[in-house]
Amino acid sequence: MDTIKPTRLEKFNQYSKNNGHTFVVRIKGTRRYLELLRDTIQANHTVNISPIWPDQYYDYDFGLFINNANEQLASQISAILSLFERYLFLDDNLAQTFALDYHMQYQGGRTKIGELVYQAKYQNGTIDQLVKHFLEFIEHHPLYHQADYIYGVPSSRSPLVQQLVTRLGRDLDKPIAPIVINKHPSNMKDLSLEEKFQQVGKIFETVRVDEQNLQGKHIILIDDIYQSGATMNEIAQRLQRYGATVYGLVATKTHSQSNV
Repeated sequence: MDTIKPTRLEKFNQYSKNNGHTFVVRIKGTRRYLELLRDTIQANHTVNISPIWPDQYYDYDFGLFINNANEQLASQISAILSLFERYLFLDDNLAQTFALDYHMQYQGGRTKIGELVYQAKYQNGTIDQLVKHFLEFIEHHPLYHQADYIYGVPSSRSPLVQQLVTRLGRDLDKPIAPIVINKHPSNMKDLSLEEKFQQVGKIFETVRVDEQNLQGKHIILIDDIYQSGATMNEIAQRLQRYGATVYGLVATKTHSQSNV
C-alpha cells in the first residue's frame, strides 16, 4: 500500500451559466480524491454532476461541473469542500481515510493534534480535546456521520484508541462493531514495512466477526497515529470481505511510514 501526500482542494467558484454549469470544482491532486469528493457530495444531495475531466487550465489536475445548484445547495456543498480541504486525505485501501493533522511539523515540534495525542498517550492527559476534534469531523462528513458502527484499531502500547472509541460511540450513539480480535499486535514501531504486514497478517488470522450484522454496514475505524497503515488496512480488507464499507479516521499521520 502506498500513502501519498494529502491533496488539497484549490478552488470552488461560480462558473459561467451560459454553458448550463452553476459551479466548477477544480483540484490539484489525484483523480481518486475528486471521485471521493464527488461521492461525498452526492451522499446527501440530489445534484447533477458532470463526469470528471482532466483540467488543462489554471495549473489544476482535474475538475467537474455541478449543474443547476441553487444557493442553499451550493452553500452545503461548499461546506463539504472546506471539510476536505481542512483535513489530510490518505490514499489507501479503505473507502475513505482522513487524518486530523500530521503528527509533527516539518520545522520540528508536534502539531496541535500531535501534542494532544502525546499528552493523552504518554503523559496521562485528558482525551476531551481529541474527542472534540474527532466529533467535529464525523458530524460534518455525511458518510462518516451516517455510519452504522465504530471500531478501534487494536494497539499493544496504549489504551488511548479504545478510550476514544468508547467516548465517540457514546457521544455519537453508535455501537461498537461486532468484531473480536483474539491476538493483539506487538510493538511494530521498528519493523520494516514488509515485516509489519507479515505480523499483522498473522494477528488477523484470529479475527472473528458477526458476518450477518456486517453485510451492507458502514464502519468507522479509529486510530491515534497512522504510520504505515498496515493494521488499519488489514482490518478493513477483512471487513470488506463480509460486505462492509470501511472508513478510516486517525488523529495524526506521520511523515514517515516507520516512526512517530
